[in-house]
Amino acid sequence: MKYLVIWIGIAVIAARLLANLNYYSYQEIVQNGRQVQGLVFQLTPEMHSKIRYRYRVDGHSYEGQSQPGPPNPSAPGMGDTVTVYYDPETPNISVISDPKSLLKNEIISIAGAAVLLATALTLVFRSYYNFSMNRRGRRTD
Repeated sequence: MKYLVIWIGIAVIAARLLANLNYYSYQEIVQNGRQVQGLVFQLTPEMHSKIRYRYRVDGHSYEGQSQPGPPNPSAPGMGDTVTVYYDPETPNISVISDPKSLLKNEIISIAGAAVLLATALTLVFRSYYNFSMNRRGRRTD
């Protein structure tokens, strides 16, 4: 039972930390996001085929970098127009893929990583604890 509590604690902490990478931004765009047209100005095939794009919100120009996805073509060219999804509270946060799909994929990735990390660290803790108890001549049950 104690290992289950440790596992849950590690999984929750790991998920919260991993969520800071993209989850909260994607969630904000899904809930409150707006769309605008942007223009591709740089292709970066060496960076997982990310593209750089410019877009305007309320007269201000912004730049973003993202992997393209539906509804945009999978390989837009220089000068192509793309649909940009952005957070109206912080317009510099944007994506050029369907934010709902991105959020779904992020949740799956976070859950998988949290489970793996929690399992690995719990096994390490258990092994260390058992080793320590065996050296002292105590039972580990």
